[in-house]
Amino acid sequence: MKKVLGACAVLMMIVSGCASSDSTTSTTTTVATTTTVAVEPLEIDVTVGENSGNDRIEVVALGDEVRITLVNPTQEDEYHLHGYDIVSKKMAPGAPATLSFTANVAGTFELESHVSNEVLVVLEIS
Repeated sequence: MKKVLGACAVLMMIVSGCASSDSTTSTTTTVATTTTVAVEPLEIDVTVGENSGNDRIEVVALGDEVRITLVNPTQEDEYHLHGYDIVSKKMAPGAPATLSFTANVAGTFELESHVSNEVLVVLEIS
């Protein structure tokens, strides 16, 4: 009988040790994500004789990607961005020329026609 009671006592200890508790444990996991956003270039369109001239000033942030599309509707032309030493090839009348660059030098820069030596737009980069 002592053996039966001893076995019952051991069994009761095992059962009570395995009983579930009312407390719960919560684990929070934080996951860091990185999103890459493609930055579109600053687009500047210039048509010689329509929206061009030394009074046209475009403000550009330092570090911006810039794409300038130029068209001379009446004559063959070639374009030059001073300070960046970017030159287009000679373009037929009405054909667009595109100058693309990163604005990595601060200052004021003139974009001019090589044919007429006319300033078409002034870029203020800061």
